Amino acid sequence: MIKNFIIKKINRLLIKNLNTNIKTRFAPEPSGFLHLGHLKCIYINYIIKKIYNGIFFLRLDDSDPNKKRNIFSKKIIIYLKKSINFFYYSSEKFYLLYNFTKKIINLNKCYIDSQNKKNFKINKGNFLKKGNLSIFYKRSVKENLYIFKKMKKYKEKEMVLRFRLNIKSSNIILRDPVIYRIKKNITCPTYDFINSILDRIDKVTYSICSKEFEHNRILYNFYIKLYNKIKKKQFFPIQIEFSKLNIKKFNLSKRKINNMLRKKKISYFDPRLLTLEGLKNRGFNKKILLNFIKKNQYSKSENFLKIDELKKEAFSYFSKIKKIKILKKKIKIKKKKIIFFIKKQNKFKNLNNKNKKPVFLIFFIKKIKFFFYEKFKKKKRIFFLKNLKKKRIIFLNNIGIFKKKNKSFYEIVKNKPGFV
Repeated sequence: MIKNFIIKKINRLLIKNLNTNIKTRFAPEPSGFLHLGHLKCIYINYIIKKIYNGIFFLRLDDSDPNKKRNIFSKKIIIYLKKSINFFYYSSEKFYLLYNFTKKIINLNKCYIDSQNKKNFKINKGNFLKKGNLSIFYKRSVKENLYIFKKMKKYKEKEMVLRFRLNIKSSNIILRDPVIYRIKKNITCPTYDFINSILDRIDKVTYSICSKEFEHNRILYNFYIKLYNKIKKKQFFPIQIEFSKLNIKKFNLSKRKINNMLRKKKISYFDPRLLTLEGLKNRGFNKKILLNFIKKNQYSKSENFLKIDELKKEAFSYFSKIKKIKILKKKIKIKKKKIIFFIKKQNKFKNLNNKNKKPVFLIFFIKKIKFFFYEKFKKKKRIFFLKNLKKKRIIFLNNIGIFKKKNKSFYEIVKNKPGFV
């Protein structure tokens, strides 16, 4: 049995008969492919489900229509299909949040703020300066409710719905937080608001997340208490944070990865990225990644790992494999020339080889997965576990075609979308 501070905390709460019907969730925003950091969160949720015979589900947070993309949401569902009990989109329960928000407006706990971006920032203040009340703070309940119902007709960033908390608070998060805004002519709830209320509606017992959400826990608990008070039903999900997965010289921030993509410096399938798609093209399969996550303990303290630890895990995995399959595959190279390789009595024949040139061996890496990709002196280079003979050509899906020079393989033909 896996033992870490998360499991120990759940055990302590179960002894006190608190949150006994275990239910956890993974709530990513479908704005990019999953990376190693996400896998760390998925794995602990899945383990909790297995240990306590609970429920683990996927909730795709599509509250921001500007960031949502169907390609990403489909991929996330495919990755987690076997691990989860069910999945749904946050937008499917927007109507519940909308009705709840109307109730809190009627209780005069919210107001519509129509300040422009500059005034909003000035009045909110910063760590050194306290905030000031908005000129729209004293709007009546009727006016707030009327504008809220017609909010989607206004332009983006023209107005927001804010909660009446404490604008003078030393904690910036509590300075009248935004709970609704306009996006693509839709009134959308903010992440903190929708996340906490949906956790309460879904009766999630434990919200397992990374340490970056630790400061937002105060809002998470506040919204849940408010929901319990209005509905007059007591249920309290518990948020537990663990340290993020950090790997030296590698970026695991989805926001920073998306910035590089906008500048067209990389693609999501680039093996230099630690996205699950990039790692697949780099030569790491699911078992290697899971073994790597298992060996790195869950804790509160921040620690930085080296990529060499992941490589060691791959070496130990592949050293146990005796046979490596080689598949039949057609590959287009340069002038529409098709080379087809077939396995026959451990020998490889080139069917199009009329000039009797030396036969080259081509691997279909997506199934073999035993190479490591590096960039050396602005050239793409490949390292293999097994020593391959000279004058061999290697085909790497989504990367290119490489020829052996000395101890490693260097790119000779770039793999373009027309390739296999």
